[in-house]
Amino acid sequence: MIDIHSHIIPGVDDGPKTMDEAVRMLQHMSDEGISTVISTSHFKSPQFDVSVDQVKSGVHLLRKQVEHEGIPLNILEGQEIRIYKDLVTDLLNGTALTLGNSQYVLVEFPTKEIPDFAKDVFKEMLTNNFIPIIAHPERNRALIDKPDTLYKFVKNGVLSQVTTGSLSGHYGSKIKDTAIIFVENNLVHAIGSDVHNLTTRPLLYNEGIDVLDRKNLSKQADILLENNHRIAENSNIIMQEPIRPKKAWWKVF
Repeated sequence: MIDIHSHIIPGVDDGPKTMDEAVRMLQHMSDEGISTVISTSHFKSPQFDVSVDQVKSGVHLLRKQVEHEGIPLNILEGQEIRIYKDLVTDLLNGTALTLGNSQYVLVEFPTKEIPDFAKDVFKEMLTNNFIPIIAHPERNRALIDKPDTLYKFVKNGVLSQVTTGSLSGHYGSKIKDTAIIFVENNLVHAIGSDVHNLTTRPLLYNEGIDVLDRKNLSKQADILLENNHRIAENSNIIMQEPIRPKKAWWKVF
């Protein structure tokens, strides 16, 4: 399995504080069956702004450490990028990172809103052959309140990534319900742990997949996992026709 969203470089954002903690996280990933992980430290976030150089040096150290520890885990470079107007310029000049040197870019919205310029940035990305992947849309207040917005993004070529912790209920029942609805309606295309540590923001990878299996969504789970491989390999993902969510389910939120 491949995890496309993780915070594993120690001491740069709200991920692990020490190399020892990072190694324990990576060992846990390997134990759960993850063979490749993309390191996606925060970039252009109000709290954290981890540069390309920091990512490259951090991943280099992690690779050396897992080799020393005998952990069979491949680590790729990436960033979780808070959306901003000049994103495409920075992707083109190399001061912002795609996922594993692919055409795919992990893009984060502010927690409670979607910036007015998001549509234009996504259009510019797609024009320049970068494919945006919205990180954890099920945890964005604006998309919870108006899921039709996510449907419109997807219809226009934007992808999204559901979080295993959301599916497992780690962030509460409302976010779990939203995550499942997004999966059912083909509005998410990849899956990631967004792991930060072993306690408050744990991996929960298999737990999230198990929830989809119990909800009779094994086919969708398989597609999400396959798409993770395709993202890491920079090949075309499996796209299913998105379904506009019915209004009744989200009004109760």
